Amino acid sequence: MHVFEVEGQEKVGEDTVLDVKVLPDRAHYALSHFGIAYEVSAITGIPLKKERDLTVKVGEREPLKVVVEDSKSCRRYIARVVEGIGNAETPKIIKERLETLGQRSINPVVDLANYAMFDVGQPLHAFDADKVKGSIFVRRAKDGEKITTLDNKEVVLNTNVLVIADEVGPLAIAGIKGGKRAEVDSNTKRIILESATFDPALIRKTGSYLNIKTDASKRFENNAPPAGAFLGMIHFSKRLEDVFGDSLTFSPLSDFYPEQALDRDIKIKIDFIQGRLGAKISEKEIIEVLGRLYLKTVEKGGEFTITVPAWRQDLVIPDDIVEEVGRLYGYEKIKPVLLPKIKGELPINKNFYYTNKIRLILEERGFSEIYTSSFDKKGDLEVLYPVASDKNFLRTELSKSMEGALQFNLVNADLLGLSQIKLFEIGKVFKNGIEINSLCVGISNTKGIKTKVNDLIRDTREILIKELGADVLTVCTIDDSGGLLMLENKQIGTINSIDGILEVDLDVLIESLPQPKTWNIQITKKDTVIYKSFSKYPFIIRDIAVFVPSDVTAKDLISTIKKETGHLLVNDYIFDEFKKADKTSYAFRLVFQSFEKTLTDEEVNKIMEKVNAVVTTKGWQVR
Repeated sequence: MHVFEVEGQEKVGEDTVLDVKVLPDRAHYALSHFGIAYEVSAITGIPLKKERDLTVKVGEREPLKVVVEDSKSCRRYIARVVEGIGNAETPKIIKERLETLGQRSINPVVDLANYAMFDVGQPLHAFDADKVKGSIFVRRAKDGEKITTLDNKEVVLNTNVLVIADEVGPLAIAGIKGGKRAEVDSNTKRIILESATFDPALIRKTGSYLNIKTDASKRFENNAPPAGAFLGMIHFSKRLEDVFGDSLTFSPLSDFYPEQALDRDIKIKIDFIQGRLGAKISEKEIIEVLGRLYLKTVEKGGEFTITVPAWRQDLVIPDDIVEEVGRLYGYEKIKPVLLPKIKGELPINKNFYYTNKIRLILEERGFSEIYTSSFDKKGDLEVLYPVASDKNFLRTELSKSMEGALQFNLVNADLLGLSQIKLFEIGKVFKNGIEINSLCVGISNTKGIKTKVNDLIRDTREILIKELGADVLTVCTIDDSGGLLMLENKQIGTINSIDGILEVDLDVLIESLPQPKTWNIQITKKDTVIYKSFSKYPFIIRDIAVFVPSDVTAKDLISTIKKETGHLLVNDYIFDEFKKADKTSYAFRLVFQSFEKTLTDEEVNKIMEKVNAVVTTKGWQVR
C-alpha cells in the first residue's frame, strides 16, 4: 500500500525471492536491490546501511580514448581499462545469489557485472581489451553492418541502431547486447569496463526492431539515470578488486557527460500538501517523511524547499512531493470527506446517455454485446509495431468483425440453444485519420427460421428510430442486398441485408438527437443469471423424428429419449411438428458433448441405437 505490490514469494534454497511489481514511474531506480532497500527503509524508518569505501588503485596510464558521435542517443559513457585479470573463481555467495535470481554463472567478470546491475540497477559490460582495435566509438550502425552477439546470433543492423564499436566494426548493440568478437573468456588479461546511459526511446525501438530483450535493455528503456552510471562503475570496479586482488590496476575514468543531470529544488507550501491530501499532516510529520526518502528539506515561512537528488527523476513538480508524503504517511490514515453538495442540475453527458440507452434497447430485445479487435489487415492508419501480420492497420469498420462473429456463433447455435444470433457492438473505427464511434448490429438465422433477415434488420432500425426519437433517419434502398442510412440527405451508415448487418456513424446520429434533460433510462430487472462451466471439446448433432399416438406429448417423447442418452446429451429442442391421421410427428435435435474428451461418431451412434430401440419397443415409429 505504500509503493509496490508484492505479487509472490518463492522459497529458493535458504533464500526467498520476492516478485515485486515495479511500475514504470519508479523503474529507473527501483529495478534494483538498492531501490527496494531504499523504499523499505523509507516505509519502516530503518536507515540504509552506510556504503563501504569503493575506491580502487588507479594507475598512471592515460584514460581510454572514447569518441561519442551521437550525444543525443548516448547521454553518458564511462569507460576504464583494467589490467591484471588472472585466474579466479566467482565467490560462492555471489554465484548462489545470481542462481536464485535465475542467472547462470559464466565467469567472474561477467558474474560481477550482472551482480552489480542487480545490486544498484545500472547495466554494465566488459570487453576483452586485447580484442579491441584502437579507440571506442559510440555511433550509429551502417546499413547492412553485421554483428554476432554473445549468443552466437548474427544480426543485420541499420542506421537506426546505436552501436559500441572500435576501428574494425561493432563490438556491441548499445544498451541491449554485447558482441562475440570482444567477449571476455578464460584467457582474458585486460578488460575495458563500460557503464553508460542511453536514450530510453531508442533502446525500446531498437529492441523491438531486432526482437532482442535483455535485463539491460529493460533498465535502459525505463530511463536509467546518468548518475547511476558512475555508481555502477565504482561498484563493478570494487568487486573486481575484491575477487582478483591487488594485482589489478585501474586506469582513470573516461567520462563523457555533456549535459549533467543536477539536483533540483522544488518549492511547496504546507497548506498545498494538506489541501491535496485532505489531511492535516503536521509540519514535523512532513519533514520526517521526506527525510526517510533522503530528501533535504528546508522550511521557511510555511514553505518547504526540497532538494531532490538527480537520480529521483520521478520527482519534478509539487504534486509529486504530495504523493510521496501521502503514500508514506499512509492513505489509510486519511479520513474520507463528504463531497460538497451540488447546486443546481448538472448537464447530462449526451454521448454517454444515448450510448447506454442504445445498449439497453438492444439488450432488452435479445441482443448480446460483443467486443472485437481494433486491428485489421487493411485500413487507413498503419500500426508501427503490429502484434500480428493480419493486424497491422486500425479498422475502418465494425461490419467485417460482426460478420465473423455471426458466423462463429451460428456454428454453435445448436449448442447454445439459439434460433437466432443477435449481436451488436459499439466501438471506435478510424477513417481517413479520424476516430469515429460506430454502432453495428448483426442478425443471423439458424436453419428452419423463416423470418427474413432483411425484415429483422428493418424492424431493429425502426425500433431504434422510435426509441431514440431519430425521426430524420431514413433508408435509401438500393436493391434487395441492402441500402444506405441517410440523415438529412447525408449518408451516415449502411445496411447489408445479405449478411444481416447494419452499421451507423454513432457520433453523427447522437449529434442529431435532442439534449436529454433527465436520466429517464429504465433498466428492466432481469431474472437471476446462472453461470456454469462449458466443455472445450466439440459437440455432435443428431436429429430424430418419431410418429407417436396423438395422446403422447413432445414432453413424453423427449423424456423417454433422455433416459437412454445420459449426461452426454447437453441440449435438445423440437424443430418440427405435424399431425397425420391419428398420429403426431415430433422432430428433435439432440446435441451431444463430453467434458472429458472428443466424442466419436461411433459412440454417439451407439447411443442413438439405444434410443431407436426403446422408441420401437413402445410401438412408436422412427421416421
